[in-house]
Amino acid sequence: MARLSLYLALLVVALASYAALTAPRIRIDGFLAEPFDLLGLTDTHYAEGYTHRGFNRIEVGMTEGEVISILGEPLYRWSPYGSRNVSKRFPEKAHYVALTYSHSPSSTHYRLRQVILDRDVVKEIRGYFYVD
Repeated sequence: MARLSLYLALLVVALASYAALTAPRIRIDGFLAEPFDLLGLTDTHYAEGYTHRGFNRIEVGMTEGEVISILGEPLYRWSPYGSRNVSKRFPEKAHYVALTYSHSPSSTHYRLRQVILDRDVVKEIRGYFYVD
């Protein structure tokens, strides 16, 4: 019985330590993404300078300069509403620009990180676990 209590106590300490280390990431993606990481099923490449803590600091209304000062340069910029089909449905968003801070080199499960700008001001923050 004492041995079982010791094992349970060690398990609780290990889980608490893991949660403390991954809290910024869990705050973005939730707990459901963690088993994918533990099993080695994710493939996320982040922009140089990106951190989960930094991403959690981004707020709607910040300027592009403020975002870049926190997260660094994105992997790439693109127009999420720029294609012909989408821009016809959302003409008011055709000028939006997405700063992309993560992608999956092997096109599999990954932690998506994007900041959507409307005239150089943060309009939307996208951070979630993408299952392919």
